[in-house]
Amino acid sequence: MLLAQTKYSGPELARDVNALGAEAGLDLNYQRASVSQWANGTVPREPVPALVAEALSRRLGRSLTPADVGFPHQRMLEAGDYPRPPAQGSVYRLADLDEVLEEGLHQAPWFSRKRTARIGSEHVKCIALMTEQFSRADHRGESCSSLNTLTSFYRSAVCVWLSGPASAALRAALIAEAARFAYIAGYLQVDQRQNGAAQRWYRQAAQLAQACGESRTLVVTLRAMSVQALDLGHLDYAVRLAERAVGQSQGCDPATSAFLLGQLAQALAAAGCRQEALAALRDAESQVRSTPAVPTSIGFYHPAGFVHQRARTRLQMGDTKGAIADLQLSSKLRPEAERRTRGLVLAELGELLMEQGAFDAACESWGEFIQVRAGTQSQRLAHAGESMVRALLPYRNRRWAARILELHREAKLRCEASTPMPR
Repeated sequence: MLLAQTKYSGPELARDVNALGAEAGLDLNYQRASVSQWANGTVPREPVPALVAEALSRRLGRSLTPADVGFPHQRMLEAGDYPRPPAQGSVYRLADLDEVLEEGLHQAPWFSRKRTARIGSEHVKCIALMTEQFSRADHRGESCSSLNTLTSFYRSAVCVWLSGPASAALRAALIAEAARFAYIAGYLQVDQRQNGAAQRWYRQAAQLAQACGESRTLVVTLRAMSVQALDLGHLDYAVRLAERAVGQSQGCDPATSAFLLGQLAQALAAAGCRQEALAALRDAESQVRSTPAVPTSIGFYHPAGFVHQRARTRLQMGDTKGAIADLQLSSKLRPEAERRTRGLVLAELGELLMEQGAFDAACESWGEFIQVRAGTQSQRLAHAGESMVRALLPYRNRRWAARILELHREAKLRCEASTPMPR
């Protein structure tokens, strides 16, 4: 399995496979013995072969498939199978980012074996309406309960309509709405910490957007891919994707330009490019102040979003005090509808305050976080709650910490009771 070339030890490969599994939303605990079994011909359950291939790919710096590393050949998708919703547990692949950055996005074929009537404006409006509904559900933290419906609609309606007969103008409009729908699907998968599936959705969104010349959706999607790469620690990819988004944004409105520049600033700061980050941040602030944002189903940007990005950028550059002030302001400015994002801001604020020794202020922020999180199904909020618990456990004998932990337990039980079981 190419272990000699990679100079991997068994424990190292097992550790990296477990880490890649976490990126895909999987809880794995492989040990050295498992690696020995794979080397001797044992085939692990899906998607572990793809995780092993990705671990070896990153180690060697070239793209490998499961078949390349010794696992049985998997059936490739046929043209008639495309497009299809990405599977849960899909692997996040750096090679896919290389393809986007170096080779460009190839227009994908859209075929369906189902016959459909001629496409009309009602089909375009239907996808737009569904995109808006799923976007609202995402803001409310309802990504889990939305995914089954979203996937079913994409498979049974969007994919079929993409193959239907239509005028050139209607086809372009249909593909543009399908691109926005796929973007929202990727965003919902990120919220469930399914990074591989999210990456696949984003790629479909970008391919669809490029195919119909929908430049705003394309650059917003490239930005989303940069955000994801940054969150997963792939700093070089985060910077390059953000630069690509900004570089292709000519003609975009000021709010969208600010949206892209804010992410570029954050990625540059994380990569240690302080002066470039500050310049991008200044440009973003200038753009966001120049005109009021117009609400859209994807990539809606407003002052609260900018202030949050400024907080992240300041934190990357070591300005913790400034980051705390910006997180406090962002929380106050957040629209009521953006419940999930406000919860994430409050959780992040609590962690920073605790790190600075501001125990009471941290507990106050976390108390608000628990209230906002109540009844949501967001895995990102759940993960933030787990981080809060780890920070508070050493202080569990203090009254306020004990109260926050108790409220968290109660809220967690309510969340679990309201979250649908996976099918």
